[in-house]
Formats: sequence, structure tokens, C-alpha cells
Amino acid sequence: MTRYLANTYAFIEAFTGNPRYARILRPGQVVTTAANVLELHYSLLRREVPTEEAGRLSRATLRLVVDVPSEVALAAARTRFDINERHRADGSRQRVSNVDAWGYEAARNLGLSFLTGDPVFKGLPGVAFVR
Repeated sequence: MTRYLANTYAFIEAFTGNPRYARILRPGQVVTTAANVLELHYSLLRREVPTEEAGRLSRATLRLVVDVPSEVALAAARTRFDINERHRADGSRQRVSNVDAWGYEAARNLGLSFLTGDPVFKGLPGVAFVR
């Protein structure tokens, strides 16, 4: 049974050997969004993972992509705005990206926990925070 919608952070951690994520990212437990696969592939290339290996990992992750209702875009924009404004007011440099806000709201819409280790999401409702 699917329990999590994983963001890019979760996949990078799993692919680089973090055992906490390796235990969670199992078939049938996790889904993601196409936007997260885009971000993952870009991140792998930036980390100088060989092109063929980056492609293999990204294509495997594409199999986990779920459809997300388009109205989630409005909730994601609001979430990004609210979190970023709160961090600006606190003097923090942490920010939420469009892709992360989309993933967070997609998880909420689909009734899943948002799996991440990104500190900006720590303590938010519906977040499975793993480091």
C-alpha cells in the first residue's frame, strides 16, 4: 500500500546510500511527481553522475509518477508563498521551491505523507521527516 509521496531529497538520499531512505523507498510504498523526476535528473547530472547512470535512475523513478490534479497548483503556490514569507520574516535564508511545494500539496491531496529530509518542512502537517 502506498504511504508516501517522496520528494527529490528522499531519492538523492536513497541513491547515495542513506539506509533510512533505502528502507522506506520500496516498491508499493512510494510515489512521486513528474516534477520531482525532472529535479532528480537535473540534480544527478549536477553531481556529475555519469549520464547513463543518471538516466537509469531517473527512468526507474519515472515508474513511480502519479497524476496530480491541476488544482493542486493553487494550493502549492499558496504554500510556497506562506512558508517563504514566514522564513523571510524570521531572517532565515531557507526557501521552498516550486517543485517542493507542488510535491507537498500533491501528497496532501492524495492522502499521503510527504517524505523528505528538507528542514524547511520539518514539523509541518503530513510530513514524514527523515534525515
